[in-house]
Parts: sequence; C-alpha cells; structure tokens
Amino acid sequence: VILADRQFPAEYQRGLDNIQVGHVETAEVDVSQWSSVERLVERVRPDGIVHLAALLSGACERDPIAGFDVNVQGTFHVLEAARRSNVQKIVATSSAAA
Repeated sequence: VILADRQFPAEYQRGLDNIQVGHVETAEVDVSQWSSVERLVERVRPDGIVHLAALLSGACERDPIAGFDVNVQGTFHVLEAARRSNVQKIVATSSAAA
C-alpha cells in the first residue's frame, strides 16, 4: 500500500505508524504535476489506484485555476499514467463538494 499526497505533516506520519495492515509507504506527489504522477506510477506499477485527490468547492471558488489543476488535470494525469503503465483497476470518487 502506498499513500500519495502533496505532503505528510509529522502528526499524520505518526498516525500512519499505528496502522496494523502491513507495510504502508508514503510518497509525496502533486497530481497537478504530470511528472510527479508519472514517476510514481511508473516506479510502482500498481495493480490498482484509488484516486481521492480533490479540492473542495470553496477552495475552487477562491482559486479556480488550482481547482482545475487538481480536480480536472490531476484526474487526467492519474488516468493517463495508469493507461501508460497498464493499470487494470482505478477507483475515482467525488462528492457534491468537489
């Protein structure tokens, strides 16, 4: 299991230490940056990806460019990296707030 996020604050990392499901790796990845996503997917070659990265509507209203970069372009980056690496399963979720 690899958890990817833009950053992992110390308190979050301490919480990960309490997970009892085997080895959990963290990777700092920004979905709005193609090369960041491509490098991780190429290195890991996962069987599947659960894509949860999104900015909520309030953040998107304050910064529409960041909203597009993360919510639209970021999703494209994940899907394209998965396609290029032949990832067979992808789960993408959303909500009324994203």
